[in-house]
Amino acid sequence: MKNVIFIILILSNFCSFGQNDSLEKRIINLGKDNTKLIKSENINLDSIKVKVFVYEDRIETESYFEKSESKLNVTYLLIGNSYEKIVTRENYSSLPEDFWRTYIYKFRNGNIVDEEERLYSSSKMHGIAGHIADEVNESYSKTLNSEFLKKYVVELFTKIKNNR
Repeated sequence: MKNVIFIILILSNFCSFGQNDSLEKRIINLGKDNTKLIKSENINLDSIKVKVFVYEDRIETESYFEKSESKLNVTYLLIGNSYEKIVTRENYSSLPEDFWRTYIYKFRNGNIVDEEERLYSSSKMHGIAGHIADEVNESYSKTLNSEFLKKYVVELFTKIKNNR
């Protein structure tokens, strides 16, 4: 019940109480800018197929988990001279453009030092979000939870850095 109330509050107030900081805008608009693509490649991490895109200010990945048939985007944001933020994005399965869950990790010296979970919806879904909150919450992959993701994003980053 607590999760349902939380989701309803987040989704219904998303447009009204938006944050104005540049990191928030950068997270929401990942992949929608004109930053120069330096390199792209495909790698495998066990049974996970990963597309890697290296840009001037970030590394973006698209992971496909064969066993669960889940998809996950992971972005490593370059802040100053090091990658200090990791953002994951898991789309709601049947409405991929309208709802998504994001974990934001602070990353220092190869370790996760802080995390935050956020739920987003597009502005066109603002009016009906309260009616489908339970369905949205239940649709996210149970295997792509924070504990798994913390390990996965560090392992993936290490593999990417070793391939460069």
